[in-house]
Amino acid sequence: VLSFVLDRKLEHPRIEEVAMVRSDRWTHHIILSDPLQIDDEILAWLKQAMTLADRKAAAERNGR
Repeated sequence: VLSFVLDRKLEHPRIEEVAMVRSDRWTHHIILSDPLQIDDEILAWLKQAMTLADRKAAAERNGR
């Protein structure tokens, strides 16, 4: 299972489950059976998740 958090809910057949963890955070779960299933689409979602995490960390460092 590959899980990642975004600031919006993705609707896509590859996403097995989505859970709202707060009003602006959604955890998405994808079931993978082979590393080759990680393609450009999934990499784009992971990049978005990393950008969101970086913004959150920067805000916390700045006391926001």
